[in-house]
Amino acid sequence: MLKKSITENLYTQHIAALARRTDDVLEQNRIDSLLLHSGNETHYFGDDRGIPFQSYGHFCHWLPLNTPDQFIWLRSGQKPTYLQVIPCDFWHEHNINLPELLETGISNQFLVKTMSSTEQVFQAIERKNCAYLGPDSEFAAANGIDKKNINPREIITYFDFYRGIKTEYEIENLREANRIALLGHESSRQSFLEGKSEYEIHFAFLKACNQLENESPYTNIVALNEKAAILHYQNKRKQRLGHPNVLLIDAGAKIHGYGSDITRTWSASSCPVLFGNLIDSITAIKDEIVSKVKPCINYQALHQTSLKLIANLLKESQICFGSLDEIVEKKIANLFMPHGIGHLLGIQVHDVAGHQQNTKGTVLRPPADSPMLRCTRDLVPNMTFTIEPGLYFIPVILEQERKTDRGKNINWSLIDELTPFGGIRIEDNVRVTETGFENLTT
Repeated sequence: MLKKSITENLYTQHIAALARRTDDVLEQNRIDSLLLHSGNETHYFGDDRGIPFQSYGHFCHWLPLNTPDQFIWLRSGQKPTYLQVIPCDFWHEHNINLPELLETGISNQFLVKTMSSTEQVFQAIERKNCAYLGPDSEFAAANGIDKKNINPREIITYFDFYRGIKTEYEIENLREANRIALLGHESSRQSFLEGKSEYEIHFAFLKACNQLENESPYTNIVALNEKAAILHYQNKRKQRLGHPNVLLIDAGAKIHGYGSDITRTWSASSCPVLFGNLIDSITAIKDEIVSKVKPCINYQALHQTSLKLIANLLKESQICFGSLDEIVEKKIANLFMPHGIGHLLGIQVHDVAGHQQNTKGTVLRPPADSPMLRCTRDLVPNMTFTIEPGLYFIPVILEQERKTDRGKNINWSLIDELTPFGGIRIEDNVRVTETGFENLTT
């Protein structure tokens, strides 16, 4: 559990690191100041009901507040200014609840100015040669920010790139987010073994983590049986199934804006032994890939390793026929794991700049046979990401292969037997250290 003194000390170091980066990027781009905006509240079309709000990532990097119309004004060599907007409004509560563990740290690191409207914000800053970073370009322009200084690419790519390399404050929050999420996963496993529905399992997770659904880092994936083959399954069936054989749950917790992203797959005693063995094998594959994490290798190498290990599992379990070389050469493993081995992790679950190679924004696209791979960067210390091998029986993918050349290598009778159990994914969160890795999940 996070301790107040440790957290505030790490937060002080974190803000100092962000300030150094800001000074550098302002000097490089000859900009006098930078205004970070958490974002505006928006509403459903034709309605006065607000769409669930999510603060802009680069604002959250400084202040872990999920509150609309908050601003941070940054000037080189000067203390950051938090422009706190508390409207005069009797319809909603507008207290700005700073995280208790950071409250003193924030007051020490920021000059806090409270005002009642966004108009006062733009009156309080020097708008000439000020750059705006935030989700509402029209709002910035209407308030006097020069259009060429609204979300300038050179500044965003600079900040995006460094979001992939965490400070110790960020890593400590990710550790805690993993610890809490694992409590939810254990509670969900117990609910599954008791025969509960997807809906009930979902709420068991939230209760164990002591979080509301809109406080989660992403929408929980709670899939029983065949639904586990839908990678981003978005529903939660309320009815209990007669035979809940498999649970795939992808769910995390959030601490100070940093979210964990953990997936576990569990089988019931009614599930075939082969499928249970496949779960154990995917867990072992996950551990083997994690063990290969170290600085200077490219993330793509981890993905290619995963495909080879999946190919070997397909052969050993007799899901596929032929030599290992043939299965690899025909890229049959891609049919059973169509996603990438993982993604950068931080303020956003799929964090920014996974394909970005430098601060200038140079992009390295994933290989043609793995277009969904979300990261192609070289690993450096304090980079954090997920490792999540999977093995799925997805009808919309596999059925197309029954009469193809690749289909000749597939044991279709076994596919038909395993398809009702959906699929498997095992996902941990990993940090690169100076010499290897730290598994934040275990």
